Amino acid sequence: MHPTIETLLRKDEKLRQEAANSAFQFSWKQPKFDTPFERRLLLLNGLFLGFAKVGGNGWVRGHDARELAIYMGDASVSFELDAPSQSRTRRHLAPNEDRTLCLCLSTAHSAPPGISFSWRDEEGRTLEQQLTEIIIGMAVAGEHLHRKWLEQQAAWRRKQKEEAELEAQRRKADEDRRERERIAALEKAKRDALHRDAKAWREAADIRAYVEAVRRAADAPDLIESWANWALLEADKLDPSRPAAP
Repeated sequence: MHPTIETLLRKDEKLRQEAANSAFQFSWKQPKFDTPFERRLLLLNGLFLGFAKVGGNGWVRGHDARELAIYMGDASVSFELDAPSQSRTRRHLAPNEDRTLCLCLSTAHSAPPGISFSWRDEEGRTLEQQLTEIIIGMAVAGEHLHRKWLEQQAAWRRKQKEEAELEAQRRKADEDRRERERIAALEKAKRDALHRDAKAWREAADIRAYVEAVRRAADAPDLIESWANWALLEADKLDPSRPAAP
C-alpha cells in the first residue's frame, strides 16, 4: 500500500475507535472512508503506486482527501477523483451516475487536442481497468503543463527584461534631458551675466563721458570736482572690467 493512503487509513481507524468509545457522535469526527464509494482510495493507491514505479509521487490534502496531485520531477498535476455530480467540472451529469467515478485534471478546460485530461467509469470499463492508460495520460498531460508553465515563465522573464530595458532607456532619456536642461540653464545664466556686464560697462562709460563733458563745460571746474569724483567712483562701481574695491 502506498504510504500516503496508509496514513489516511490510520487516521480513519483512529476516528473509528474514538467514535466507538464515545457517548457522543459528531459527524465531523466520523471515519471518512467507510462507504463503498470510497473505492476511490483503492484507485488512488493504485495510481500512486504506479507513479512511484516511474519516480513520481502522490500528494493528498484535506480531511476527506479531496485535494489531489501527482508530482513527476519538476512537473505536477492537480486532479479530482470523485463522483461526476460532485466534480466541479461535471456538475451537469445526472444523479443516477453518482455511483461512478471520474478522474479529471484541474486544468481540463484548457486541454489541447490529442491530450486526455479526464477519464471516467464506462460501461464494461472501470477506471481501475484504465489505470495504465490514466498514468500514461497524466504523465503526458503533466509534461505538457510543465512545458506550458516553462513557456509562460520564459515569456514573463522576457517581458520583465523588456520592461527593465524600457525603464533603463526612460531613465537614461530623463538623465540626458536633465543634463541638457542643466547645461542650457548654465549657458543662459552666462549670457544673462554677459548682457548685464555689458550694460553696466556702457553705463559706466556713459557716466565717465558725462563727467568729462560737464568738466569741459563748467565755468568753475573746482566747484564741481567733488561731484565729479563721486560720479567717477560710481562709474567704477558699475564697471565690471574694473577690479572690485577692497
